[in-house]
Amino acid sequence: MNLNRDQQVFLAEAKDSDDLVAIKEVAISKKIEKLSIFREIDVMRTFDHKNVLRCLSYDASEARVRIILEYCPLGSLADLITRTKESESSLAESEVCDFGRQIASALNYIHDLKVLHRDLKPDNIMVTSGNLLKICDFGVCRVLQDGESKAKYQHS
Repeated sequence: MNLNRDQQVFLAEAKDSDDLVAIKEVAISKKIEKLSIFREIDVMRTFDHKNVLRCLSYDASEARVRIILEYCPLGSLADLITRTKESESSLAESEVCDFGRQIASALNYIHDLKVLHRDLKPDNIMVTSGNLLKICDFGVCRVLQDGESKAKYQHS
């Protein structure tokens, strides 16, 4: 999967098991990009919630970073919506309500950890087997410092 010219995602088999993993490879062209990528990794490695994508490991060199993530075989929520539209069907109301609950649960969890995602959209929500949703892509997230207000980073 090509994300953009500097990022790609590959499917691989985990070294220590037969599990499939996703490897997000990011080419680094600026020092600031490297800091941003490592901030994303640090934030993701603190998460332990069923609706937040797990960062399993990472590998870095001067030119690129590879982030090993849990694999979500159904792609993104945007992909699921597109497939549903193309098949001229619709999601059941109960599924949509369940998706809303899952997203709210994940957001409540990350907000309790003082993390603001700042780029939540269907492309940044992955879908596993059984329609379990997982928020991903914390590249532009903000970790609030003690006493810092969320309102400063909210916009309409």
